[in-house]
Amino acid sequence: MLGQLEPTVLSEVEVRAPLQQDTGWLTPDRNSPSTVYRVGRDALGVFDSPGGTNPYTAVAELPGVKVSTVDAYGLNNMQGGQKGMRVRGEVSTHGVSGTVEGLSLGGPGPGPGYLFLFDKENLAGLSFAQGPVSADQAGLFNTYGALNSQLRWPQAQAGGEVSLAVGSEHFQRLFVRLDSGELASGTAVFLSASDTSADKWRGLGQAPANRDNLELGIRQRLGPATLQLLYARNEQSQHNYKALTYREATDLANHWRNDYPDNRNSAQHYDYNRQDFRNEALLAVLEYPLSATTTLTVKPFYAKEEGYYLYAGSADNQVQKWLIDPVRGKPRRSERGRIARTA
Repeated sequence: MLGQLEPTVLSEVEVRAPLQQDTGWLTPDRNSPSTVYRVGRDALGVFDSPGGTNPYTAVAELPGVKVSTVDAYGLNNMQGGQKGMRVRGEVSTHGVSGTVEGLSLGGPGPGPGYLFLFDKENLAGLSFAQGPVSADQAGLFNTYGALNSQLRWPQAQAGGEVSLAVGSEHFQRLFVRLDSGELASGTAVFLSASDTSADKWRGLGQAPANRDNLELGIRQRLGPATLQLLYARNEQSQHNYKALTYREATDLANHWRNDYPDNRNSAQHYDYNRQDFRNEALLAVLEYPLSATTTLTVKPFYAKEEGYYLYAGSADNQVQKWLIDPVRGKPRRSERGRIARTA
């Protein structure tokens, strides 16, 4: 019988690693037990769509995310609730999902929501939580995940930005931003504007015919407190893309250019299938430090969306107009009109 062996005590092993730094790239958030990814400003410039907006396209390269845009610029607003993003097999069918500074700037609906409301130059980054999200991840219909955009508030240093982008299908985009820097009064202001247009990638018409964007941000120091205000307005009109049938989609070699025709006697005419929207938002962030580790944050906001879709009705001589104006208490409603036949 062997004697009892004495236990062997191993020497202490210490593993060190630097704290996770914000690299501005596509990185998982090591400080969260949930599956959270962060997209910094550097990644926005590389992975975002050339259209300069639409936060969905900025997270398209994250694991488990599939973003399907109709055009290469990410500027097309799909009609209805599905806006082109699927995460781990889940898809939101209730309209635009996601928040800005943790605020839901719209409810369920078929309009473009906040997708085109902010130029990417005015974003500091995005975060995207997948799967079961924690209780502090706000938002509506976020079973597929919680997408949040962080704004780039007025900068401490005065400066300006001007960019001009051009591309195929007559794409052009002009963006301008001016920062006052922080003044002696503790005030800092930025003002930005952009104008974007492009032809459709297939068929006749433009998408967008125009995208006019204006944003104004103010930061004011009030003793220990800080107040930040931002106003954003986006006006955008475009012709719709015609969806392909299953047979056409499985034979793209012969149908990849299929779209609405130029026949004014038919409801399928491309100019009877278009949309026009105006989105506005006004939000404030008031922060007051109660102690070295506790800060009181108040975020009141106001958001508004109004516009319409035009699309072919059930008959070939019928055009339907879907009005969207929920803020003024008017229900979403449809109006039908008939086309007068011409010889």
